[in-house]
Amino acid sequence: MDSKKPLYKSIPFWIVVLILLYSALGFFAIPYFAEKITKKITLEQLNSQLTITKVRFNPFTFTASASAIKLTDKDTTLWFSADKATINLNLWSSLFNNLSIEELSINKPFYKVVTENKNNKFTIKYPKMNFSDAKQTSHEE
Repeated sequence: MDSKKPLYKSIPFWIVVLILLYSALGFFAIPYFAEKITKKITLEQLNSQLTITKVRFNPFTFTASASAIKLTDKDTTLWFSADKATINLNLWSSLFNNLSIEELSINKPFYKVVTENKNNKFTIKYPKMNFSDAKQTSHEE
């Protein structure tokens, strides 16, 4: 008489299944949704279009990277680009608080800022950013 229980009723089987599921979600689902959400936030907050060639996330090291990043304004003027950006997330702070970045590295960054002088005060004219929720302070001496 064979008293072996089915494979799906064993604990090691479910541990392997959970590790495979975690890996699949981390390597495939998170980059897809991260790119989608980042593009939406960029459009709403920076009034710019974001293009990224490749987004990667390693769920075991909590490292995200994006390749060939370009931010263009509504008039298609390039105001930021980078060959690659890599972010190492702080796991414990990110789990229990807000998203916490431990390290950020950007390869070959380009940033274009245009200012204008109004009444002897310099303000950023370009890129046009939407900071309606930000508090504005003036430093007059």
